[in-house]
Amino acid sequence: MADNTEVKYEYRDHPADVQLHAWGNTLEEAFEQVATAMYGYMTELSKVEITQTEEISVEGHDMESLLYQFLDECLFVFSTEPSFLVAKRVEITSFDKTEFKISAKLH
Repeated sequence: MADNTEVKYEYRDHPADVQLHAWGNTLEEAFEQVATAMYGYMTELSKVEITQTEEISVEGHDMESLLYQFLDECLFVFSTEPSFLVAKRVEITSFDKTEFKISAKLH
């Protein structure tokens, strides 16, 4: 589970925007880290207090589309009412690598 004490991501310059480069000991951890990196790029996570949790579930047709859908849903939770949630910690609770499904908690 990714948190603000163990950062396993970095930002890389890109002509159009920024690249999020994340890693972990498992694929689940890498996905958690890249979602945390996205939130960290949008705001200062050190100033974020965990006051709520949002559960999300996504599906893809391959691993790349699963990552895209996962980040897209994290962004949706960030930018829509009633949540406007900035996740300081991302926890994948279920990761089906054959059916390309993820369930996660955003804290």
